[in-house]
Amino acid sequence: MLLAGPVARAETIYSVQKIGIPEGASYSRGVALNDHGQMAVTTGSAGYRWAPGTGFTPLGSATTESRGVYVQDINNSGHIVGYETAGDWSEHAFDWNGSFTDLGNLDPSPNGQNPLAQAKGINDNGWVVGNSKVFVNFTPFRHVLSMESLARPGSHGYAIDVNSSNVIAGTVSDWSYVAHAYKWWPDGTYTELGTGGVAAINDLGQVAGSTTTGRACVWDADGTLRTYGILPYSQQSSSAARDINEQGQVVGYSRNSGTGIHDRRYATLWDPDGTIHDLNTMTANLDGWKLVEATGINEAGQICGYGSADQYAGSDQQAFLLTPIQMVMSSEVVSTPDGPALRLSWPAGDTTAILQASDSLEPGSWSEVTTGIVVEGSEFVHSVPLGPEHPPRQFFRLYRP
Repeated sequence: MLLAGPVARAETIYSVQKIGIPEGASYSRGVALNDHGQMAVTTGSAGYRWAPGTGFTPLGSATTESRGVYVQDINNSGHIVGYETAGDWSEHAFDWNGSFTDLGNLDPSPNGQNPLAQAKGINDNGWVVGNSKVFVNFTPFRHVLSMESLARPGSHGYAIDVNSSNVIAGTVSDWSYVAHAYKWWPDGTYTELGTGGVAAINDLGQVAGSTTTGRACVWDADGTLRTYGILPYSQQSSSAARDINEQGQVVGYSRNSGTGIHDRRYATLWDPDGTIHDLNTMTANLDGWKLVEATGINEAGQICGYGSADQYAGSDQQAFLLTPIQMVMSSEVVSTPDGPALRLSWPAGDTTAILQASDSLEPGSWSEVTTGIVVEGSEFVHSVPLGPEHPPRQFFRLYRP
């Protein structure tokens, strides 16, 4: 969190843990995170459950001649849901907790083809949601004791996530193939939220997703749409939300226009009020590594995703876990013999913290403040002269290397 102006706030920075790459894989990506810090991880066509202290547990496969296992979500019991593509190209929705449970399908032979079913989300009640092909249309489903279809007011429907109240959020394409966000209630009725795509729903009923114009957004519980922005970097063109926690914190990415190495993404955090942060500027130990996309956030504020040596999806991708560290820096405007000044202060006992300043939010623009820091009682203090003859730098932060 960046600090500017006469306010006092807790500054959150994050320690970065690269969780590694499983043996035999070339990369890893964090997909979803539960409140115990367990993560659903993909390596492309294989799925894993990663846990602090125990590392990677491979899911393996349930079908013969498996073409891939694709993990989508994890709940607080460690159950992972997703889908597996079999050798005959059929897709099987599953719930895994040490072994696979095939959740079935809505149509065993859609339009004379092999069945297709994908599980997308799971809550702590064991409800699983996803989509299954019926004839030629993808249809949203919920699975409690068995798979049952949800109303599909359009051409294709996808149930994406379900909260602890068993309220389901998802996306329906209308007959012109425009995406619309929906909620399905436990009684099977539904409410349209507006155009856009859904990524997640929290226990307050807030739905995170993206508008059809390429901006991260949140639909509040009353249906009010709040559109979020992009990072203030050159060539930034769009943003997308991937998850939301009960505090209303949203994670995802902000990206440049372009493809390949020009598709540069920045792992992003939005505060509940919509304030945007580049997570690369809020970390304590990146060491030149880049956080590309944030995909999950839990109730402790931990964040998962993936990073690389560059700001795009290169071949060196690796899943990460960010853990918040609270550091307090206060500021106030004070009078001095030389005129008004911005007084910054933080605990003198925190000798590892470095005060940095920047004229912008661009990565690489931060520099250490090496002069003018004094000890006053139990605090470090740095004063910044104000006024037209002393234009201050706009942003300050505490950084722990």
